[in-house]
Amino acid sequence: MENRATGIDYIRSVLSVEELEQETGFTFFSGLPAEVATEVKRQKSLGKWN
Repeated sequence: MENRATGIDYIRSVLSVEELEQETGFTFFSGLPAEVATEVKRQKSLGKWN
């Protein structure tokens, strides 16, 4: 894949970990307690990226 600008706004491409798990079949944060993992996986806050 060529590394070039696509014109696609990255904000529209953001996924939560929960959504990524559904798309890929992978499981992330398996070492966390279930209630903590659920809360973390549902977050999708761009404000925390900086």
